Amino acid sequence: MRIVNNRLYIDGMLAEEFSSLDQTVEAIKSQRGLVWIGLLEPDHETLDFLGRELGLSDLAVDDTKNKNQRAKFDHYGDTSFTVLKPGRYIAENDKDRANFGELHVYTGAHFVITCRWTDWPYLGQLRDDLEQRRPEFLSLGSLGVLYAIIDFVVDAYPEIVDGLQDKVEDVEVELFADPARRNSTNLTRSIFVLLEDIAEFQRTTRPLPHVIDGITRDLLGHPELVSLIPRFADIKDHCERNWDAAESQRQTLQSAFNVHSALLSTQQNIEVQRISAWGAIFFVPTIIGAIYGMNFSNMPETTWYWGYPLSLGAMLVICILLYRSFKKRNWL
Repeated sequence: MRIVNNRLYIDGMLAEEFSSLDQTVEAIKSQRGLVWIGLLEPDHETLDFLGRELGLSDLAVDDTKNKNQRAKFDHYGDTSFTVLKPGRYIAENDKDRANFGELHVYTGAHFVITCRWTDWPYLGQLRDDLEQRRPEFLSLGSLGVLYAIIDFVVDAYPEIVDGLQDKVEDVEVELFADPARRNSTNLTRSIFVLLEDIAEFQRTTRPLPHVIDGITRDLLGHPELVSLIPRFADIKDHCERNWDAAESQRQTLQSAFNVHSALLSTQQNIEVQRISAWGAIFFVPTIIGAIYGMNFSNMPETTWYWGYPLSLGAMLVICILLYRSFKKRNWL
């Protein structure tokens, strides 16, 4: 575990940075402004210590220990627990994929605790921005910081949507490209990988409007924080627009998959027709040759002077007629 942030803010200004959690807990209990604790890969011992000293809910602490939670907002007496799913669009081995992490935020009257398990989102960037440019959110207390964190996470979602949209457009271009590329399994695989990324994005963003509704209801009990309500409403609007964009992409991909399947089926039918046509053409000389290859003694045609060229000519004429007939029907 690593403590990446352990600072005290008074009236929105940085007042002190602590070297240990014991000092932090004392500052919180003395109600000296707002303390922000940032933990990277918190261990169970630290979580139990903070839960015991700050009155955190055992249910919330257990959720943090177990991780793998969906986005949610839970209120427990004087504290609240928020789970967020930050995301980013990354390239690995020339294969772009959407990647999602997990961020847990505990809030109380005088503290904010953030727990994460990846190097992103880099909350240090947000913290510096609040300290230098937007101290008013720090002065609003833990819910002001919670708003800034949620806004920071949601602001990264359009990048994911844009990245997915680029891949969807690539699929559309490849779908109507030359048949060799269109018929390859790579296109089918690309569609399913994209559908998986979009489904994960939708699972991530779907609960956020309910999370924001819960926080907004909590704000109604704090008249000094009602100014945050329209800001949370703006975040909710962004979440819904991102989800709608992802849903549009999902429907486009589903349609692309249906078209792809239809094109493959049509191409397979064409191949079957072509094979059948050539099979019918070569069946004629095969059957004629098989009949006269039986070598029965009572076959008068075998003694005719023109028997051999006549049989070859019959094979050629019938094959040509069949070829022209299949060609006319676009089987060849």
